[in-house]
Amino acid sequence: MPQNPQSADAQKRIEQEASYWLARFDGAETQKEADAVADAHAQWLARDPRHLQAWQQVNNLWQEFDLLADDFKNQADSHPARHASDAPTVVDFTSHNRRSGAKTAQSRVKRGPWRMVVTSALAASIAFVLVLGGMHYLPHHTADIATGYGEVRTTELPDGSLIALNTDTLIDIDYSNDARRIHLISGEAVFTVSPDKTRPFVVTAGNGTATALGTVYGVRKYDENATVTVLESKVGVQCQCDNLAPDGQIVVRPGQKIQYGPSGMGKLETTALTETSWLDGKLVFRNERLDDAIAKINRYHYGIIRLANRSRADERINGVVNLDNPTAMIDTLKDAMKLDSLSVTNALILLY
Repeated sequence: MPQNPQSADAQKRIEQEASYWLARFDGAETQKEADAVADAHAQWLARDPRHLQAWQQVNNLWQEFDLLADDFKNQADSHPARHASDAPTVVDFTSHNRRSGAKTAQSRVKRGPWRMVVTSALAASIAFVLVLGGMHYLPHHTADIATGYGEVRTTELPDGSLIALNTDTLIDIDYSNDARRIHLISGEAVFTVSPDKTRPFVVTAGNGTATALGTVYGVRKYDENATVTVLESKVGVQCQCDNLAPDGQIVVRPGQKIQYGPSGMGKLETTALTETSWLDGKLVFRNERLDDAIAKINRYHYGIIRLANRSRADERINGVVNLDNPTAMIDTLKDAMKLDSLSVTNALILLY
């Protein structure tokens, strides 16, 4: 019998609340704080029988994290870190077949000092759970254009220019009689600009701008740095940087990209074909660090994906995954890299 959507939503909320209580217990710094949390937690448990079940599930996962941490420690002791000059491990999963079924995490019996390796991932998931209440998504309600996790779409502006927005992107539009200004708050977008000599088309991201000179170009900003990639024509890039004059401008041409941020203006680089593969519904990895590949996949997934075994972060992969199914992307990556996983619903997927 199909599950009632309202019942499913209620269960998801209870699981999130259980993670929240774990975070509160872990964050208590004094006995007085711990006692206060315990009293409030007991009241929460008493309100609904499902609360106890969810709490036990979160606690069981926490214990498995502890056991995995010791397992990682043993692996590291048995396989010392490679020298920096060693060639990276490269795994090609372009045509890799997906396994049927999911592996179950193996239990261990020892606890080890590497607990923080995996509990940091849990802490990240808890932070994610806390922002589900609305804090993280508040900009989505105030931005003029926004995409959710895994959403890619194209929007036409009043002047006929087009914006292709990648996943989890926030944009504000400010058109006036003398300029067309776009503020990329966060995320990534590709702009196909309609000519208008009387109104320059300027994209602001971070501490800089990218002004179209009749062009198609992309701007990406997922942290304090921004990257401008030019597909057609050219773009003038400026930033409030110590290594660039206030009125200075770097002209970026087709096949080039440049990054800028608080540390200054970077150097022109050649654009890889993988930069805008998301426009075709794919992520393409070329000699990509495993940790970086997971971070890119995570942008399309409504939850937290973390690599717990940090000793594998620098392993390299090649391949192509489709963006239309984030869960399948994770499965493909697990198969190719021989990874296992633990999860609390889809809010946290811990790879090891």
